[in-house]
Amino acid sequence: MSEDTKRFDLVKRFIDERVRLPVTLEERLECVCDPISTNKIKTIVTAWKKDARVEVSAADVIERLTKLYGEPADGKSWRLKVFGSRGEMIDWDDTHSEPLGVRLTLQIKDLAAAKKAVETYTSEIVSQKVVLSRYEDLLTRATYRVGYLEGLIGQTG
Repeated sequence: MSEDTKRFDLVKRFIDERVRLPVTLEERLECVCDPISTNKIKTIVTAWKKDARVEVSAADVIERLTKLYGEPADGKSWRLKVFGSRGEMIDWDDTHSEPLGVRLTLQIKDLAAAKKAVETYTSEIVSQKVVLSRYEDLLTRATYRVGYLEGLIGQTG
């Protein structure tokens, strides 16, 4: 495994273990009112790598967060939840998760991409309905023919 791959995996692990994207309006409001600074994230990464006994740079984590969620509005305040401990994260997940523990994370940055995806799925559904309609038509015709043939057999038999 290359060094880049290992570093990538460690950054992903940190994000999975300590970062949450606000989903509900309440969560978003909480993150807007109390954003986390880049320096605080770097401090949390440093503490995490000591606890996890791994070597990952805070700069790599910040770079990945920027790629995933874009630049912070003011260049330093993130509207994410980044937890200093696993316990804090678990508590937050328990109180902020959807029913049955379902967490929905919508990470579509580009509205045009979302619109295109919806159009694609819509056209696929429409084309499937057309195919089903054709099958229903064929089935109706076949049923009619079977009935006609049964009638002929009944007349000759």
